[in-house]
Amino acid sequence: MSSKENWKEFEKKAREDDGSASFVFFIILISSVSSMFAVLMLIISKDDAVRETSYYLPTVISAMILAWATVHTQFLFHYAHEYYDKDEKWNKKQAEGLNFPGDEYPDYLDFAYYSFCIGCTFQVSDVETTSKRLRNITLIHSLISFFMNTFVVALTINMIAGLSN
Repeated sequence: MSSKENWKEFEKKAREDDGSASFVFFIILISSVSSMFAVLMLIISKDDAVRETSYYLPTVISAMILAWATVHTQFLFHYAHEYYDKDEKWNKKQAEGLNFPGDEYPDYLDFAYYSFCIGCTFQVSDVETTSKRLRNITLIHSLISFFMNTFVVALTINMIAGLSN
């Protein structure tokens, strides 16, 4: 998506793709938390028959990874939507809120980079956050990432400890 025509098409799609942001956000968050809770129930299960099955470990690991990735993927679409949305409430008339170095027309990979950097490190890297609205969203994303990653680490330690017994 380097040409201006492709960028205009991407900008239009990003504005349309976010849906009802609050509803989608809560559905994704509840789904991910439910998935993590199901993994926790599998890990602390006293039923040895469940633990002895060949699909136990792959199921637990893939559920944790997918729940984690789903949250950050949802945020990447939300960042793209907020970046390209023209919203009079926030006095926003054009694309703004994030300054990607060396890239005049950011695409989904740029927003994925931003979202997954926050998801992995709870901070932004070389992308500058230039609007209050996106700073607020980034703060919420960072806090969710911190608690989610803490939970993933705790589950992993518990799972490893359980496997050694």
